[in-house]
Amino acid sequence: MNAEGQSDSAQRVAPKPKRSLHRILYERAKAAHDEAIRSDGDVPAEEVEFLSRLTKLVEVWDKASAQHPRNRLIIPGVFLLTLLLTSVLLFRRVRTTDIEFSLVSDEIQFVLSETREVTVRRAVTELGVTGQSETDVPAGSANGELNDLNSSGDTLLSAGSSGQISVPALILPSNTRIQIVKSPIPRQYQISLGGTQFDLQADVMGTVKLVSGGQQFSREFRSPKALLFKSGPEDTSLTLTFLEPPLKYFKGGLPVKNVNLLSFEDIHGPGGPPARIFSPILGGSIFFEELNGAERALRTGEWMRFATSSGELRSVLLKDEHIVVQFHGVVSGLRIGDEDHARNEMPTTLEWLKVQRSAALLWGAALYLFTVMMAAVRWFRTEW
Repeated sequence: MNAEGQSDSAQRVAPKPKRSLHRILYERAKAAHDEAIRSDGDVPAEEVEFLSRLTKLVEVWDKASAQHPRNRLIIPGVFLLTLLLTSVLLFRRVRTTDIEFSLVSDEIQFVLSETREVTVRRAVTELGVTGQSETDVPAGSANGELNDLNSSGDTLLSAGSSGQISVPALILPSNTRIQIVKSPIPRQYQISLGGTQFDLQADVMGTVKLVSGGQQFSREFRSPKALLFKSGPEDTSLTLTFLEPPLKYFKGGLPVKNVNLLSFEDIHGPGGPPARIFSPILGGSIFFEELNGAERALRTGEWMRFATSSGELRSVLLKDEHIVVQFHGVVSGLRIGDEDHARNEMPTTLEWLKVQRSAALLWGAALYLFTVMMAAVRWFRTEW
């Protein structure tokens, strides 16, 4: 078969595109209109009768199409799709959220994100240091105290009535783990430091009582001297009994991560209670910044924990009976409640969308464009 025969065969086999009744009516009416113009208004009666019947058929079809939709599954399908979308928005939670919390607690633990000066210089009446690998005590000014003393083991300094002890500002490296615990004794706090190597210092003057390396003695310092403590492989713990309420001992704006608000208690001994985890929180609130500052109150002893957390400790205030902490940062996996009844408090996608103006604008614009497109498609199908 030659090429011309193949072309004719392809034209016979190829299906003609379907035309709607509206299109056929339009083409026949236009042809009759053009013919009437050419023939000075003379149109065959048969053509007029045909157009009249076709017009009535189009009207009947339009009414039937309006009463009986072509696809009866459209409405249930749209309903199910809407239900699915709403369920996803209602139950799916955002991965991270920006929060601020202000709470009162007996304990808090965090990790320093950057090398910072963490505290300010404060006078203390007693200073206890445990976990250090080495303690260097300078020589005193009285007879028999002319030699430096180097020892290991726990150390306790007591100023008494004629001595002075002050702790200089602590400059700690990044990734130092810091735990602050309020002691039952007024103006006394325990600060545990670990995870990195660092040196600590205490400045002394006057008569100071020391217990170090199993020895108990007093030394007189007629000029300011510095005791040095070198941290060991284990956590180094400081017990500070302040001379006056140390309200702002810790500096504000500390960059931190891995904030922990749970306490682990393990009292050893045959008659001691079993180890337990509890919340030292005495009260406070969480504010969700991405939800226009929505507040969630915390009850006394209520557990709060994060999968990850990083941000800024805006303030750590040491009061006589508790610690007041204010934190702002980004967290993930926020859960509130004890281990058996923990609730996921991360905002849902629907809650997040409700307060996002940009998201509302995007959805509104998308809905408008969808409506315009559907109207255009419907018009196109009707005309063609």
